[in-house]
Amino acid sequence: MIPIFDELLYAEKLLANGFVKFMSRKDLIILAKFYFFKKLDEEQIRKKLNMFCYKYNPEYNEIIFGNSIDTAIKKSKQSALSIPSDIFITKHEIDCIKRVSNYRVEKILFVILVCSKFYKQSSDIWHKNKDSEYWSTRFSVNAVLSPYLSLAKVYANRQEQESIVYDLIDKGYLLSDVNNPSKDGWLEVLYADNACQPEDVFAVISSRDNMIDFYPPYLVCLGCGKEIEKDHNSRKYCGDCWKEKKKEIDREYIKKTYKKKKLS
Repeated sequence: MIPIFDELLYAEKLLANGFVKFMSRKDLIILAKFYFFKKLDEEQIRKKLNMFCYKYNPEYNEIIFGNSIDTAIKKSKQSALSIPSDIFITKHEIDCIKRVSNYRVEKILFVILVCSKFYKQSSDIWHKNKDSEYWSTRFSVNAVLSPYLSLAKVYANRQEQESIVYDLIDKGYLLSDVNNPSKDGWLEVLYADNACQPEDVFAVISSRDNMIDFYPPYLVCLGCGKEIEKDHNSRKYCGDCWKEKKKEIDREYIKKTYKKKKLS
């Protein structure tokens, strides 16, 4: 499931417009968390959720869907309502991602990193507010890649996704303790920094919308192999190599022009 960074705003939109999808489990859980955030008790929340369902579907049956309401309330207790705060991405993390040398996979890694920091941040705030001794030191994400692909603006079929997950585990970017990491459980993100100093900051992200725009597009110069920024689709050389390439093109043009004149 794609993470929602601002569940408070999402809940307010649900109350104004109704379900994104009727009896959506995600929507019900977020509404339940919203009402807990508003200091309502379980019985009050159950009534509120039933009223919401009746309002946006006159054929709603409390007896048939009662278990869905109870499950949503139970699940909502597992985490706090997410209210957005800044997520910091470091230069070191970007350097680690770029070592993959595959732009599609790099974008996926970037999105996974942002989402893992969001999950950890939400978990830390939740347990801190609960006065628990537990304090998360892990950056984790759902093992299924598909929710992150749309955020990364990348397409990959199921077989490709499995291949990417296994390859990233093999290269030390991710860690899994289950037999089938592409389908079960969660993956630990091993390239995330636990601490961040102001001078280390590469990007500050406060919304999931267009988060991939923060990842720098780049190309590799065909001449020297140096990394260059992608300012337009036709660029293939760095400034120095383009000067040399331009001289070569000009020499070839002069040769061809000379041959034509000689033949004529």
